[in-house]
This record gives sequence, structure tokens and C-alpha cells, in this order.
Amino acid sequence: MGKKSKKQSSKPNKSISKKSSEKILYEELFTYATGAYLFMILAVFPLYVRDRFVYLAAYKVVFYRNISLLFLGIAVILVIVGIILKKKIGSSGFFAKVWKTRGLLDAFVIAYGLWNVVSFLTCSYKSDAIRGFGGWEMGLITQGLMVFGYFFVRIGWDKGKSVWYYAAAALIAESILVVLNRTGNDPLGFYKGLDWFSWSRRNLLGTIGNINWLCGYLVCLLPVLIYLYVFSKIFWVRTLWGIGLYLAFAAIFLQGSRSGILALGAGLLALLFILSDTLEHITRYLQILFCICIFWTQMTLFRVDLIEPMHLDTPNTVYSPLWYIPTVILLAAIIVLNLRLKKGDKILPKGLSLTLRIIPIALAGGALLIFLLCQVSDSVWNLLGAKGLLRFSDEWGSYRGILWKESLKNYFSGNVKDFLFGIGPDCYGPWYTDLGMVITQSGEYEDSMFSNAHNEWITMLIELGFPGLFLYMGIFASAFAAFGKKIRKNPVAFIGFLTVLLYFVNQFFSFQQICVTPIFFVLLALGEKGVREGE
Repeated sequence: MGKKSKKQSSKPNKSISKKSSEKILYEELFTYATGAYLFMILAVFPLYVRDRFVYLAAYKVVFYRNISLLFLGIAVILVIVGIILKKKIGSSGFFAKVWKTRGLLDAFVIAYGLWNVVSFLTCSYKSDAIRGFGGWEMGLITQGLMVFGYFFVRIGWDKGKSVWYYAAAALIAESILVVLNRTGNDPLGFYKGLDWFSWSRRNLLGTIGNINWLCGYLVCLLPVLIYLYVFSKIFWVRTLWGIGLYLAFAAIFLQGSRSGILALGAGLLALLFILSDTLEHITRYLQILFCICIFWTQMTLFRVDLIEPMHLDTPNTVYSPLWYIPTVILLAAIIVLNLRLKKGDKILPKGLSLTLRIIPIALAGGALLIFLLCQVSDSVWNLLGAKGLLRFSDEWGSYRGILWKESLKNYFSGNVKDFLFGIGPDCYGPWYTDLGMVITQSGEYEDSMFSNAHNEWITMLIELGFPGLFLYMGIFASAFAAFGKKIRKNPVAFIGFLTVLLYFVNQFFSFQQICVTPIFFVLLALGEKGVREGE
């Protein structure tokens, strides 16, 4: 009787072991598939190019869609296998874990995707809305693939750190190409056959091309390099990441789109607030500022001759010996703080820490106050040199002022259906044409036709209506809240918070596009996964 019982008790153990191995194998397959997807999107996609700058955007769109559809098919197969496996072994694996750790960001991403479908179904430009306006291709298909990418990563990422390394490597490679292109070097032969003074020669850089697209990519991935530099414990590793960070800063300053400079400024203010907790972190922050100052000091010292973008008619305006002053001061401060670190000092005095956190708030608030005062006070505006940038007008922001005003005026004077549901995903271009809108400009883009409002939030409002804009802004608000709560405890939250901030500021002057927004959704998923389940 006892022997029989022993044999019977051994059978369930073998069964459990088999079920466990099947579950582990399935989860490994899912994580491997997700890892391959992340590698393709973060490392290969930004650097992928065919036929130099000929049809660059079209090739990027085709590459992104093909990769996304391939992994969508793989995901569907894996989900079906998971359902069968659940019935067989009674385990739902990490699907249940993701469901239990769901947050507001997940809900807003789903709602945003569904609202794109609603907007498509109610719009009058269905042929444009399904694929997106020609040349941009950010219609319903791309929106759906971005939502898929978010949840594919959200479910399958194993929280391994390798994802940050190859994302940073791609950013560094792109930054090197940008710096070389701006200084007249063309190692890949992309400019072969182009006129030296043509728009393409001066406004297409690296492997992404258009400087507005490139700018969005650079600022979106910059937080990854900042994280790797700030939190690397080994000196020589941190030095290598520091060189990469220096090159990324150089690319942002040289690419030619001013929105990236503004986004970088906002990021540096936020970074000061975040890193004002320990002596080591504030030292790293000063070293980051030193990278920026030493770059412009070198540029001033050697008077580097640049290939200026077409819209800049005052080249090299920031070349100034005044850069020597902050460079020397920062170098001295860094040396002193490093000596203190070697003595074992780690804690910043509470008063100093509080002061350092107040500074970015005061600077951001002061800049906003000055801008508002310049709108209502001629004396304040004249006192500050009557700079066009400080007063909103039709010409403000390379004629974005009149574009925004005309776009909003036509949206609010439109019909109720378009007001509520929008004109359809990526349908600003045909809407603009049908209305016969004319945005009078001067120079290169005189009487141009626009495919978006050059402001992502205004574009979203027009294309998806108020509910769509609310859901899209909900993605940012929920991400800020989720990442901000754990910004000092979780490295992924650190990256996520800065990424959302820099993207948000940059897109105030830019727009959704294939080389940045899908990557941004992937980074959101990485941040949410790391925050909800621990990194």
C-alpha cells in the first residue's frame, strides 16, 4: 500500500515539473521576441537608410511598418499559444502580472488607440486617414502599430539593461554623423550629386534626414545617455558615456532646429531639481554642464566653419570668448567636489539642496513671466531688446504664430462633427487644402502648403477633436505622475520622466512623425514596465 502511494505521489511532481518548464519556455520565447523587436526599433530603425536621402521618409515608413507587422504576427501566434497553454497547465504567466500592475498610462494608450478608430470612422478623408497624408504616413495604421508596440513591450520586456546600451549606441552613431555632416564631412556619401547650397544639403543630416525629425529623435533618446552617464559607477565606463553625451549635445546644438535647444534647456532645469540630493549627483550635473560649455569653448577657440541650415542667416552667433568663464568656473567646482567625494563626503547640506531645487523652478517661472509680460507691456519688451522671440505675433517661431492662429480659427468655426471627433488621423494636409488656407511667409517657404500645424497639441486637437486631445494629453499626464513618483528610486522612471518632458517641450514646435513618435511609445512602455513591476 505504501509503495503504491509513493509511485502515485511521484507522478504529480513530474507533471508539475513539465508544466513549469512549458511555462518558462513560453515566457522565454515571448521575451526573446520582445527583445528582438526592441533591438530593431531602437538600434536598427534610426540608422536604417536606402539610396542616401532619396525617398528617405518613405523607406523609413516601409521599414517601420514591415517590422511592426512581422512582430504583430509573431505576437498573435504567441498569444494563441498562451491561451492554449493556459488551458493545458492552468497558468496565465506574465499576462496576469501585467493586468495586475496596470496603470492609468496603459488605459490612456488603449483609449487613445480606440479614439483614432472612432475619428477615422467619422472623418471625411478616409483614404488619407487610413495610411496618413502622403510623405508623413501617421494615419490609422501607424497609430495602431504604435499602440501595439507599446503593449508588446509592456508585456514582454524582461527589464534587462541591454536595451539602454544599444539605444544609446544608435544615438551616439547618429550624433557622430550629424557633427561630421555639419562640419562638411560626408563619410557615407549621402550628399553625392547635391548642390552645395541646396536645401537638401543644408537641412538633411545623418540617417534621419530632415532636421525637425532629427531633432525630435535626439532629444527623445538623450535621457538614456544622461542616465548611463550619471549612474555609471566605473570611472572608465562613465568616461565613455560622457564622450557619447558630449557628441549628443554637439548634434543637438548643430542640427539647426531651435525646438531641440528649448527642450534641452527644460531638461537641464528638471535635471538640476532631480540631482540636487547628493554630492555625487550634483557633481555629475556640473559635469554635464561642463560638456556643453567645453563644446562651445572649443568651437569658439577653433572657429569651426559650419554648413549652416537654410533658415539661419546669422551663422556662428554663439561663438564668444565669454564661454571661457563658465567653463573655467565649472572645471574648478568639479575638481573641488571630486576631492570632497574622495574624502567620503556624500550628503549635501539641506539648505544648499533646497536652494538648488528652487533655482530651476524660479528660472522656469521667471522665463514664463517675462514672456507673458512682453505680450502686454511694450516697455518690458523694449527693455529686453524688442526681440521677436519674446512677443507672440504672426511671424513668431518661423511663422508658426499665424499658422497656429489660422488653424485654431478654422477648427473652432467648423462643424460639430469635426469639433467633437476631429477631421481624422493625419488629415491636416487635405483639410488645409480644402479650406484654401494661405499662410503668407517670406523666404524659402513662401506660400507653402502645410501637412500639420507644427505644434503637436494643436494638430491633435484638429485631427482628433477635444476628446482625442484629452486622451492624448492623458498619456503625458499619467506618465509624468507615474515616473515622477519614483524618479529617485527607479532608474527607468528617471529615463521615462526626462523622455516625456523633452518630447513634450520639443513637440510644442514640432509634430508626430515616423522616426520619433513610435520610438517614444516604446520608451513609454519601458518606463511603465519598469515602474509598475520594478526594474
